[in-house]
Amino acid sequence: MEVSVRAIHFGLNKYPAGNALSKCVADARDMAKLFGGKLILDGDATAAAIVDLGTKCIEGAGPGETVVVTYSGHGTQLDDNDGDEPDQVDEAIVGIDLECVRDDIVAIMLAKLHSQARGLLIADSCFSGTIQRAMPSFHPSHTDQLRRRGVRYIAPEFVHQPRRKVANVGPQAGLANWVIISGCADFEVSYEGRRNGVLSGAFKAAYSRTQSIYSIFTRAAKLVSGESWPQHPQITCSAAARKWVFAK
Repeated sequence: MEVSVRAIHFGLNKYPAGNALSKCVADARDMAKLFGGKLILDGDATAAAIVDLGTKCIEGAGPGETVVVTYSGHGTQLDDNDGDEPDQVDEAIVGIDLECVRDDIVAIMLAKLHSQARGLLIADSCFSGTIQRAMPSFHPSHTDQLRRRGVRYIAPEFVHQPRRKVANVGPQAGLANWVIISGCADFEVSYEGRRNGVLSGAFKAAYSRTQSIYSIFTRAAKLVSGESWPQHPQITCSAAARKWVFAK
């Protein structure tokens, strides 16, 4: 059965201040080939645009529809400034303007999906294993290594950290109508591969329109492991969602 999909894909390469990446735009373009939808690339992918356009895409889905949101770019960790994180650290994705979208905001965005719609979020960035909820922190002991070419991590001193103007949402359980796939565990970093990000490239290679997203993820994770990348893709979803098929 054909699935009605609304999709948006964010790909950010051209970060300023020596923090450029090289494979994220390719990730977004390839995800658009799989799922259809709108591309938001580089200069158009400010933090405000990610929140605004991502929210509009999510809110626009009605009963029985499917939303796909993908993000490929830098991730970081920031000091928690409203006391909702047990580890006192927020995970965040980073807009092209070096403004951050904290995990609290991501959780609020995802919660706007209609209860009878389905959502897929793919985040190919560092610390993305818990991008939609509070979880234990990774405290990097080798900052220089993490900032070298090929790692999708940007140190907090390179980003802007305005005070959050959102309610305290606290630790978030997996949302029942979302499947959330991330490039790595919450204590790891995500790497750039040969043409794509490591997760995005493996997901593309494993993708099948007739298979469940859980089956695709399982094959993709095995591809990442088989190539000995030091990252472990993660999936968060309900038992029922393991059977869902996402196709344009």
